[in-house]
Amino acid sequence: MTEAYQAGKLKFPGISAPFERPDRFNQLKKSLYSKKWVVHMKQAIDRPEYVLEYLGRYTHRVAISNHRIVSLRQIKPCIARSRRLSLSGGF
Repeated sequence: MTEAYQAGKLKFPGISAPFERPDRFNQLKKSLYSKKWVVHMKQAIDRPEYVLEYLGRYTHRVAISNHRIVSLRQIKPCIARSRRLSLSGGF
């Protein structure tokens, strides 16, 4: 993590912007290293078509709920959308 930071490979957008400063980055790193971490690993997903199913359990279902997913062909999802008019007059 330190090497990536020193090489400028880490980005800190939005509310994480203060961590761009070396003193704040070092504070963050110190707080992360002081915690006792428990890593839970599962076997890798064998087939690409299961990736969307897996991620769907952990992402925001409000944006794309299961009933709106029409089909999955060649890992390209087809998602139904509402036919209500938007404020700009389009669909």
